[in-house]
This record gives sequence, C-alpha cells and structure tokens, in this order.
Amino acid sequence: AFKVPTIARQSQSRRLIAASRSIHKLSNTFVPVKHETPKEASVLSHKLLVRAGYIHQSSSGIYHLLPFALRSLRKLKSLIRQELSLFGAQEVALSTLTSKDLWQQSGRWDTVGHELLRLVDRKQQEYCLAPTHEEAITSLVSEHVTTYRQLPLYLYQLDRKYRDEPRPRFGLLRGREFWMKDLYTFDLDAGQARSTYDAVFEAYRRIFQRLEVPYVAVEADTGMIGGEQSHEFQILAPVGEDDLLLCQTCERAGNVEVKKEFQQRCPYHTERQEWPSNKCQVSQHKGIEVGHTFLLGTKYSEQFNATYTDAHGKQGTTHMGCYGLGLTRILAAVTEALADEQGLRWPLVIAPYRVMIVTLGAKRNPNIKAAAEQLYHELEALGLADDVMLDDRDLGLRTKLNTSRLLGIPFTVVVGNNYTARQLEVYDVHSDESNGITTKDLVKLATPPPVAEQAANAIVTEDVIPLMSS
Repeated sequence: AFKVPTIARQSQSRRLIAASRSIHKLSNTFVPVKHETPKEASVLSHKLLVRAGYIHQSSSGIYHLLPFALRSLRKLKSLIRQELSLFGAQEVALSTLTSKDLWQQSGRWDTVGHELLRLVDRKQQEYCLAPTHEEAITSLVSEHVTTYRQLPLYLYQLDRKYRDEPRPRFGLLRGREFWMKDLYTFDLDAGQARSTYDAVFEAYRRIFQRLEVPYVAVEADTGMIGGEQSHEFQILAPVGEDDLLLCQTCERAGNVEVKKEFQQRCPYHTERQEWPSNKCQVSQHKGIEVGHTFLLGTKYSEQFNATYTDAHGKQGTTHMGCYGLGLTRILAAVTEALADEQGLRWPLVIAPYRVMIVTLGAKRNPNIKAAAEQLYHELEALGLADDVMLDDRDLGLRTKLNTSRLLGIPFTVVVGNNYTARQLEVYDVHSDESNGITTKDLVKLATPPPVAEQAANAIVTEDVIPLMSS
C-alpha cells in the first residue's frame, strides 16, 4: 500500500527538487539550435545568432529574442546602468506611442519622412511609434523643471524603438524594431553642457572597453537629430556600412560623410595641399555605428520652452544633449567583430553564461553526474553565481563541444571518466585551445577584470577624439 511520506522526507524531497531546478541545464533550456544556415542570412552575425538559437525572425526586420539573447541583452543593460549611474543619470520609461502634436511642434513630423511609423486611432488622432524621444522628454522637463536648483538633470531609458526601415537586412544590424538606450541631458549653460558631453563620452569609452571589441569614436553629421556637435561610436568590422578615416598623424578620426570638415581640421592641410598630405598616416576602415552622441544646444529646449529661473531671478534656457546606444545592434556588431564561422565568441561581460560544463558518460556512470553538479555549485560559490550552464544531454563529447562553441560560451569544462577536481580540462572559446587548470584559476579567467584595469590596457591617443581598440 502507498504510504504518505513523513514531513522530514517531504522536506528532503523539496530540497532535492529545488537544488535540481537551481541548476541551469541545457537539456531543459529553450535553445533551438539549427544545423543549416538560414537562406536569407548574408552576414555572419545573422547566420550565427539564428543557428545558435538566440533569435527567431517574426517578420521582415522584426526578431524575437530567445533566452540566451535575452540574457546577453540584460547583461548589456546592466553594464550600461553601472556606467551611467556614475554621473547621476536616472532611468525612466517613456511612452513609445507619441502624439503627432509633439512632433509637429519640433517640425519633425514632416521632415523625418517615411521612416517614421505612423498610426491613427479610432478617434482619428495621429501618433507615431517613436524612434527617438527628444520631443517627449523635453516636453516633460518643460512642465516639471522650473528652477536652477533642479539642474543638471540626466534622464535615460532602455527600451524598444521602431523605424519603418525601407530595406531591413542583416538580422539585428538593420531592423524595424530594436532595443536602444537613449539618454537626454539638461544643463544650465553651454559650458556645463560641454562638461556633461565629455562625461558621457568617457562613459561610452568605458562601456566599449569593457566589451573588449575594436572600436573608434569619429566625428559625424548631426542628421535628423540636429545640434552643434556629434560623434559616432563605431565597432570595426568588415561588414560595416560606414567608411571611416583614421589619421594617426593628426590623431583624428572621421566618417567619410564629414570628410570636408575632417580635412579642414587637419594641421597639415593647406589651400594648395589636398588632404591627406604626405605627412598624414591615414587608414580607411569599415565600421558599424552602434552609438551616437549629440550636443544639441537649445534647439529643442527653445521649441518646448524648457526654461528655468536662475539664482538672480532671471530666466534661462536649458542646454541639452542626447546620447544613443543601439543595444541589439551592439550584440550583432560584437558578433561581427569577434566571431568566426564555427560560432559566437562573447566577451565575458555579456556572455549569456561564462562557463559550460559538459558531461561525458554520465548515463553509464552516475559519479560523473555527481561530480559535474558538485563542480557547478563550487563555481557558483566561488563567484560565478547564475553564470554556469550544465550540458547534461546524452550526446557525444564532440557534439557537446561544438554546441558550446556555437553558443559562444567563453569557457567549457569536460567532466568524464578522466575528470579530476584538481586539474580541470578547460576549452577557451577565444583561443580554441584546451588547458589543465584549477577551479580557482577558472573562476579568475571567467571573471572580467576591474574597469580601471581595462581602461589602463586600452589604446588611446591624446586627442579629443580618441582612436581605441580592445
């Protein structure tokens, strides 16, 4: 006859179930890995992110983010929040649906063109799915900021944006829906706004240094956003759509779109001497734009009456800046810069998991399963909490290693009949080599270096516009 378990046995069972569920296992994780390359994919990031089960196309230019992609995106958001909090930026969530009236007030309802996704409700009121929020944020600040004591004010959001892209292509690199970080700053005067611009510029540098990708900041056109000054942050990759000019002699960098301005600032340029001169060491590169900074001045604050009363009772107009980062674009651009045909290669700071434990022969030898789970918990206890995945599938070692390689997990540990806790067999995704190391050494390798150390290792020129790479 069936006997009801005692309370002690029930508690033990619950603990075992909880422990089992606390382990991230590949066997019960939704990762729809594909062996075939999608026919519509023409660039490496599109191919790999679909094959590795990170994204799935919903319709033209629109993609679902699956569990592994969402983990990387969340880590990227966390990294950005850390850096923006250092200078007092506050997070908000503005409505994606923006009224026609606001965009008409700025004049952009008619000037932006067909890329603006527009819609009409049942009351015949017109709206757009905002690709950017200068109008909404300036209107908000205009209503609530009245005195100099409330400034400076830095507000940002991390959310989806929409654009009626005429030719969606390259997966996450050019879509109709995308994740973005947009920061808007409000300062008392032009000097304070310039200091803020420099502070955000430095925060962007730290973000890309922590991502460990080759990148460069270049002078750029202000485009539809407008303003007084603009820079693009570009991840260098062969598939990039932007042509970049880097001059080591002048220590300047520019997009070819602003070649004339770039030429005029070259100290070796003269009326008779075309740029580049024979003294310039210029190289041309392909880049993927993933960030943009704008010093707006009073362009929007005047349109929306974003003013304040100063210490002497006089009225002043806020000076603004806006700063964007394409989050899903960064995921794709990092892939283009670091991956190869075998699979993804994630930087530690945004890898969905930093360590993959693969078992070999666990079905025939229960001790292997026990050893793998013990290693899992030990790694978590030593500092890799929520960053370890266990591949417990009943498959061959080569298949498991290939899967981990495709997924881009930085380090893979093999636990089989020859396993010893004193010396782990570890595969490094960035070198494709295996080494015998201790558990503590693995934890050190799988832990990103402090931000200060990364900054010290970066290659930076002395000019205002630095050329950098990881």
